[in-house]
Amino acid sequence: MKLFSVRVAVASTLLAVSVSACVVAPAPGYHTVVAYEAPPPVRYEVVGIAPTPGYFWVGGAWFWEGR
Repeated sequence: MKLFSVRVAVASTLLAVSVSACVVAPAPGYHTVVAYEAPPPVRYEVVGIAPTPGYFWVGGAWFWEGR
């Protein structure tokens, strides 16, 4: 029984040492983005009156395209 305990202890130690040697690296394709300009000012929409009942306003979609 004592030999089994020693084997388990040695195996556990070797496993812990091998796992602790793992290197964690960022995923491929990971990169840092740096913005050198401030974001554009906030845009405001004027919501008009619906032409007839049943119509509803769908707001615009503004997003940065790199220009």
